[in-house]
Amino acid sequence: VAFSEEKLGKKYTSSDAIDDVAMRVIADHARATAFLVADGVLPENVGRGYVLRSIMRRAIRFGDQLGFKDAFFHEVAARAVDMFGAHYTELERARSLIEKVAASEEEAFRRTLRNGLEVYALATKNLAKGATIAGSVVFDLKATHGFPHDLTAQMARERGLEIDWDGFKKAEEVPLEASTTE
Repeated sequence: VAFSEEKLGKKYTSSDAIDDVAMRVIADHARATAFLVADGVLPENVGRGYVLRSIMRRAIRFGDQLGFKDAFFHEVAARAVDMFGAHYTELERARSLIEKVAASEEEAFRRTLRNGLEVYALATKNLAKGATIAGSVVFDLKATHGFPHDLTAQMARERGLEIDWDGFKKAEEVPLEASTTE
């Protein structure tokens, strides 16, 4: 939390205000990232690696919303090592790996985030609260743009939108060759 306050000049008030929630998520997820990477977990698309990737991406998205326009997550993860490294020496031993993994994942995800947010905005700009996003749109964001469907779902909830999950599942079942050649 202190990192976000220092870098962005925002004040944490320990409320449920959007900025406060974002600061807590970033801090909590940076700690989890440090411990997971120190334990040998790396970002992947399956298993524990998927969990790590998901929490990192959630923190990076909150950072983007909070006002971090440049890479920041590796610095927050390094702060977690500073805070806990004396008691958990595996963190200190893995410091460079933790920072490298956090920086690399953020760099890759920021590209995905920019592209996905543009597509999402276009696809939902005319939808009113309570409307449903077509499952094919959510699938296209995931398959074509690498935009995680759980992030799309979170963004939809924030705007009071629903997702056609049956349509999403049907789109997933269509072989990619068939869906791109029709």
